[in-house]
Amino acid sequence: MLWDMRTGKHLRTLKAYRDSVLSIAFSPDGETLASVSGGIVLLWDLTVDNAD
Repeated sequence: MLWDMRTGKHLRTLKAYRDSVLSIAFSPDGETLASVSGGIVLLWDLTVDNAD
């Protein structure tokens, strides 16, 4: 799950992996999130409002 640390608001749930996410990194502009699990890297566009 991704939360806004200032407000505590739940932003979205990343539902692409079966296993635990091992690492995440935000782009410098904060608009993209990279996540890694099981040797798979996914890029998430945080500018798009995804429904859970």
